[in-house]
Amino acid sequence: MTMTRRPGRLHHTAYVTKDLEATRAFYEDVIGLPLIATYTEMDELFGKERTYCHCFFELADGSALAFFQFADPADQAEFGPEIPSSPFIHVALNVDAATQAEIEARIVAAGIEPPATYVLEHGYCRSVYVTDPNGMILEFTHDTPEATAADVDAGRYPSLAGFLARLRSFDSLDEREGPSEGRSDTVDAIRLMTIHACKGLEADLVVLADAHRRTRSDQAGLFIDWPPEALRPDHLSFLFNAGLRGSSRERSLARDNDLRELEDRNLLYVALTRARRGVIVSGTQ
Repeated sequence: MTMTRRPGRLHHTAYVTKDLEATRAFYEDVIGLPLIATYTEMDELFGKERTYCHCFFELADGSALAFFQFADPADQAEFGPEIPSSPFIHVALNVDAATQAEIEARIVAAGIEPPATYVLEHGYCRSVYVTDPNGMILEFTHDTPEATAADVDAGRYPSLAGFLARLRSFDSLDEREGPSEGRSDTVDAIRLMTIHACKGLEADLVVLADAHRRTRSDQAGLFIDWPPEALRPDHLSFLFNAGLRGSSRERSLARDNDLRELEDRNLLYVALTRARRGVIVSGTQ
Protein backbone atom coordinates (compact mmCIF):
# COMPACT_ATOMS: atom_id res chain seq x y z
CA MET A 1 0.00 0.00 0.00
CA THR A 2 1.32 3.44 -0.96
CA MET A 3 1.98 5.84 1.92
CA THR A 4 -0.41 8.77 2.21
CA ARG A 5 2.51 10.99 3.24
CA ARG A 6 5.96 10.32 1.80
CA PRO A 7 9.38 11.82 2.59
CA GLY A 8 9.66 15.25 1.02
CA ARG A 9 13.27 15.20 -0.17
CA LEU A 10 16.69 13.69 0.44
CA HIS A 11 18.16 14.96 3.73
CA HIS A 12 21.69 13.70 3.13
CA THR A 13 23.73 10.80 1.84
CA ALA A 14 26.50 9.30 4.00
CA TYR A 15 29.79 7.71 2.97
CA VAL A 16 33.07 6.93 4.73
CA THR A 17 36.19 8.58 3.41
CA LYS A 18 39.86 7.82 4.05
CA ASP A 19 40.91 11.43 3.45
CA LEU A 20 38.45 14.03 4.60
CA GLU A 21 40.61 16.97 3.50
CA ALA A 22 40.95 15.61 -0.05
CA THR A 23 37.18 15.07 -0.07
CA ARG A 24 36.60 18.63 1.14
CA ALA A 25 38.90 20.04 -1.52
CA PHE A 26 37.10 18.11 -4.25
CA TYR A 27 33.54 19.00 -3.28
CA GLU A 28 34.15 22.55 -2.14
CA ASP A 29 37.02 23.76 -4.34
CA VAL A 30 36.47 21.73 -7.51
CA ILE A 31 32.72 21.13 -7.72
CA GLY A 32 31.77 24.24 -5.77
CA LEU A 33 29.43 22.79 -3.13
CA PRO A 34 29.59 24.79 0.12
CA LEU A 35 30.74 23.06 3.29
CA ILE A 36 27.83 23.89 5.61
CA ALA A 37 28.58 21.77 8.67
CA THR A 38 31.45 19.88 10.30
CA TYR A 39 30.98 17.77 13.44
CA THR A 40 33.60 15.95 15.51
CA GLU A 41 32.02 13.51 17.95
CA MET A 42 32.87 10.78 20.44
CA ASP A 43 30.01 8.33 20.96
CA GLU A 44 29.36 4.89 22.36
CA LEU A 45 28.34 3.13 19.15
CA PHE A 46 27.86 -0.59 18.56
CA GLY A 47 29.58 -1.65 21.77
CA LYS A 48 32.61 0.63 21.60
CA GLU A 49 33.55 4.28 22.06
CA ARG A 50 34.31 5.75 18.66
CA THR A 51 35.65 9.13 17.55
CA TYR A 52 34.80 10.46 14.13
CA CYS A 53 34.37 13.60 12.07
CA HIS A 54 31.71 14.17 9.43
CA CYS A 55 31.19 16.99 6.94
CA PHE A 56 28.15 18.09 4.95
CA PHE A 57 28.28 19.67 1.47
CA GLU A 58 25.04 21.42 0.56
CA LEU A 59 22.94 21.05 -2.60
CA ALA A 60 20.55 23.68 -3.92
CA ASP A 61 17.46 22.23 -2.19
CA GLY A 62 19.11 22.16 1.24
CA SER A 63 20.00 18.47 1.19
CA ALA A 64 23.62 17.42 1.49
CA LEU A 65 26.33 14.93 0.60
CA ALA A 66 27.97 13.82 3.88
CA PHE A 67 31.25 12.03 4.60
CA PHE A 68 32.65 10.38 7.74
CA GLN A 69 36.24 9.70 8.79
CA PHE A 70 37.17 7.75 11.95
CA ALA A 71 40.11 8.48 14.19
CA ASP A 72 40.80 4.78 14.88
CA PRO A 73 42.07 2.83 11.83
CA ALA A 74 40.18 -0.21 13.11
CA ASP A 75 36.89 1.74 13.06
CA GLN A 76 37.78 3.07 9.65
CA ALA A 77 38.31 -0.45 8.33
CA GLU A 78 35.09 -1.71 9.95
CA PHE A 79 32.80 1.00 8.65
CA GLY A 80 34.59 2.14 5.51
CA PRO A 81 34.76 -0.63 2.91
CA GLU A 82 35.92 0.29 -0.57
CA ILE A 83 33.26 1.85 -2.80
CA PRO A 84 32.70 -0.53 -5.73
CA SER A 85 34.25 0.76 -8.93
CA SER A 86 31.27 0.54 -11.27
CA PRO A 87 29.61 3.15 -13.51
CA PHE A 88 26.29 1.66 -12.38
CA ILE A 89 26.96 2.59 -8.75
CA HIS A 90 26.90 6.35 -8.54
CA VAL A 91 25.10 9.42 -7.18
CA ALA A 92 23.13 11.36 -9.83
CA LEU A 93 22.38 15.03 -9.26
CA ASN A 94 20.00 17.07 -11.39
CA VAL A 95 21.38 20.32 -12.84
CA ASP A 96 20.34 22.87 -15.42
CA ALA A 97 22.42 23.49 -18.52
CA ALA A 98 24.29 26.48 -17.10
CA THR A 99 25.22 24.67 -13.89
CA GLN A 100 26.36 21.63 -15.84
CA ALA A 101 28.57 23.79 -18.06
CA GLU A 102 30.12 25.49 -15.02
CA ILE A 103 30.85 22.15 -13.35
CA GLU A 104 32.47 20.85 -16.55
CA ALA A 105 34.69 23.92 -16.66
CA ARG A 106 35.67 23.48 -13.02
CA ILE A 107 36.58 19.82 -13.65
CA VAL A 108 38.79 20.81 -16.57
CA ALA A 109 40.40 23.63 -14.56
CA ALA A 110 41.22 21.14 -11.79
CA GLY A 111 43.14 18.99 -14.29
CA ILE A 112 40.83 15.99 -13.99
CA GLU A 113 40.96 13.94 -17.18
CA PRO A 114 39.34 10.78 -18.60
CA PRO A 115 38.70 8.13 -17.43
CA ALA A 116 38.12 10.00 -14.14
CA THR A 117 35.60 12.15 -16.00
CA TYR A 118 33.49 11.63 -19.11
CA VAL A 119 30.24 12.70 -20.76
CA LEU A 120 27.35 10.52 -21.94
CA GLU A 121 24.53 11.62 -24.22
CA HIS A 122 21.57 9.45 -23.20
CA GLY A 123 19.09 11.04 -25.61
CA TYR A 124 16.66 12.04 -22.86
CA CYS A 125 19.45 13.68 -20.83
CA ARG A 126 23.11 14.69 -20.99
CA SER A 127 25.30 13.52 -18.10
CA VAL A 128 28.73 14.62 -16.89
CA TYR A 129 30.49 12.00 -14.75
CA VAL A 130 33.42 12.56 -12.41
CA THR A 131 35.07 10.35 -9.77
CA ASP A 132 35.74 11.83 -6.33
CA PRO A 133 38.85 11.04 -4.19
CA ASN A 134 36.98 8.12 -2.57
CA GLY A 135 36.29 6.39 -5.87
CA MET A 136 32.63 7.39 -5.83
CA ILE A 137 31.20 8.42 -9.20
CA LEU A 138 29.08 11.57 -9.36
CA GLU A 139 26.71 12.21 -12.25
CA PHE A 140 25.54 15.74 -13.04
CA THR A 141 22.61 15.23 -15.38
CA HIS A 142 20.58 17.71 -17.38
CA ASP A 143 17.27 16.50 -18.84
CA THR A 144 16.42 17.48 -22.40
CA PRO A 145 13.40 19.80 -22.90
CA GLU A 146 11.58 16.96 -24.65
CA ALA A 147 12.01 14.71 -21.62
CA THR A 148 10.74 17.27 -19.13
CA ALA A 149 8.00 18.90 -21.23
CA ALA A 150 5.30 16.35 -20.48
CA ASP A 151 6.49 15.81 -16.91
CA VAL A 152 5.95 12.09 -17.11
CA ASP A 153 8.13 9.03 -16.54
CA ALA A 154 11.57 10.70 -16.62
CA GLY A 155 10.23 14.14 -15.69
CA ARG A 156 9.11 15.77 -12.48
CA TYR A 157 5.85 13.83 -12.18
CA PRO A 158 6.55 10.13 -12.68
CA SER A 159 3.05 9.22 -11.52
CA LEU A 160 -0.49 10.58 -11.37
CA ALA A 161 -0.19 10.64 -7.58
CA GLY A 162 2.85 12.86 -7.84
CA PHE A 163 1.06 15.22 -10.22
CA LEU A 164 -1.98 15.46 -7.92
CA ALA A 165 0.27 16.03 -4.92
CA ARG A 166 1.84 18.95 -6.77
CA LEU A 167 -1.60 20.39 -7.49
CA ARG A 168 -2.56 20.15 -3.82
CA SER A 169 0.59 22.04 -2.90
CA PHE A 170 -0.48 25.15 -4.80
CA ASP A 171 -1.75 27.99 -2.65
CA SER A 172 -5.35 28.91 -3.36
CA LEU A 173 -6.07 32.11 -5.22
CA ASP A 174 -6.91 35.22 -3.29
CA GLU A 175 -10.68 35.41 -2.88
CA ARG A 176 -10.71 38.60 -4.93
CA GLU A 177 -9.07 36.89 -7.84
CA GLY A 178 -11.01 35.03 -10.46
CA PRO A 179 -10.05 32.66 -13.25
CA SER A 180 -8.16 34.29 -16.06
CA GLU A 181 -7.81 33.32 -19.69
CA GLY A 182 -4.61 35.35 -19.93
CA ARG A 183 -1.17 33.86 -19.63
CA SER A 184 0.97 34.60 -16.62
CA ASP A 185 4.68 33.88 -16.84
CA THR A 186 5.24 34.84 -13.20
CA VAL A 187 3.36 31.96 -11.57
CA ASP A 188 3.43 28.20 -11.81
CA ALA A 189 -0.19 27.51 -12.64
CA ILE A 190 -2.58 25.35 -14.60
CA ARG A 191 -5.47 26.76 -16.66
CA LEU A 192 -8.61 24.65 -17.02
CA MET A 193 -10.34 25.45 -20.31
CA THR A 194 -12.77 23.94 -22.75
CA ILE A 195 -11.38 23.02 -26.14
CA HIS A 196 -13.53 25.69 -27.76
CA ALA A 197 -12.14 28.34 -25.38
CA CYS A 198 -8.51 27.48 -26.08
CA LYS A 199 -8.68 28.01 -29.85
CA GLY A 200 -5.84 30.27 -30.91
CA LEU A 201 -3.88 29.68 -27.68
CA GLU A 202 -0.81 27.51 -27.09
CA ALA A 203 0.89 25.89 -24.10
CA ASP A 204 4.01 23.77 -23.57
CA LEU A 205 1.89 20.96 -22.17
CA VAL A 206 -1.76 20.16 -22.87
CA VAL A 207 -3.69 17.65 -20.76
CA LEU A 208 -6.84 16.36 -22.45
CA ALA A 209 -8.99 14.94 -19.66
CA ASP A 210 -12.00 12.62 -19.98
CA ALA A 211 -11.15 11.89 -23.60
CA HIS A 212 -13.52 8.94 -23.53
CA ARG A 213 -16.56 11.14 -23.02
CA ARG A 214 -18.70 12.34 -25.91
CA THR A 215 -22.23 13.53 -26.43
CA ARG A 216 -24.47 10.70 -27.53
CA SER A 217 -27.30 10.78 -30.01
CA ASP A 218 -29.12 8.07 -28.06
CA GLN A 219 -29.63 10.23 -24.98
CA ALA A 220 -33.09 11.49 -24.07
CA GLY A 221 -33.87 15.06 -25.08
CA LEU A 222 -35.06 17.30 -27.88
CA PHE A 223 -33.89 16.20 -31.31
CA ILE A 224 -33.74 18.71 -34.19
CA ASP A 225 -32.56 17.75 -37.67
CA TRP A 226 -31.89 21.10 -39.37
CA PRO A 227 -29.51 20.94 -42.35
CA PRO A 228 -27.35 24.08 -42.68
CA GLU A 229 -28.71 24.91 -46.14
CA ALA A 230 -32.38 24.49 -45.16
CA LEU A 231 -34.73 27.32 -44.17
CA ARG A 232 -36.50 25.17 -41.59
CA PRO A 233 -35.86 21.91 -39.70
CA ASP A 234 -36.50 18.64 -41.48
CA HIS A 235 -37.45 17.04 -38.20
CA LEU A 236 -38.32 18.08 -34.64
CA SER A 237 -39.30 15.65 -31.90
CA PHE A 238 -38.57 14.48 -28.39
CA LEU A 239 -36.26 11.53 -27.87
CA PHE A 240 -36.72 9.01 -25.10
CA ASN A 241 -34.88 5.75 -24.61
CA ALA A 242 -33.57 3.91 -27.64
CA GLY A 243 -36.33 1.27 -27.55
CA LEU A 244 -39.09 3.82 -28.07
CA ARG A 245 -37.73 5.73 -31.06
CA GLY A 246 -39.16 3.78 -33.94
CA SER A 247 -37.69 3.59 -37.42
CA SER A 248 -38.90 6.88 -38.94
CA ARG A 249 -36.00 8.85 -37.48
CA GLU A 250 -33.21 6.36 -38.16
CA ARG A 251 -31.81 8.29 -41.14
CA SER A 252 -31.81 11.60 -39.27
CA LEU A 253 -30.26 10.04 -36.18
CA ALA A 254 -27.55 8.35 -38.25
CA ARG A 255 -26.70 11.66 -39.93
CA ASP A 256 -26.63 13.38 -36.55
CA ASN A 257 -24.27 10.70 -35.20
CA ASP A 258 -21.92 11.19 -38.18
CA LEU A 259 -21.83 14.94 -37.53
CA ARG A 260 -21.04 14.35 -33.87
CA GLU A 261 -18.17 12.05 -34.86
CA LEU A 262 -16.80 14.73 -37.18
CA GLU A 263 -17.10 17.38 -34.47
CA ASP A 264 -15.28 15.16 -31.98
CA ARG A 265 -12.42 14.68 -34.44
CA ASN A 266 -12.24 18.41 -35.14
CA LEU A 267 -12.11 19.17 -31.40
CA LEU A 268 -9.39 16.55 -30.90
CA TYR A 269 -7.34 18.19 -33.66
CA VAL A 270 -7.74 21.59 -31.98
CA ALA A 271 -6.68 20.18 -28.60
CA LEU A 272 -3.62 18.37 -29.96
CA THR A 273 -2.40 21.37 -31.93
CA ARG A 274 -2.49 23.64 -28.85
CA ALA A 275 0.59 21.87 -27.45
CA ARG A 276 4.08 23.13 -28.23
CA ARG A 277 5.94 20.19 -26.65
CA GLY A 278 3.71 17.49 -25.21
CA VAL A 279 0.19 16.13 -24.84
CA ILE A 280 -1.29 13.90 -22.14
CA VAL A 281 -4.57 12.21 -23.11
CA SER A 282 -6.51 10.53 -20.28
CA GLY A 283 -9.75 8.56 -20.26
CA THR A 284 -11.37 5.26 -19.38
CA GLN A 285 -13.49 2.66 -21.06
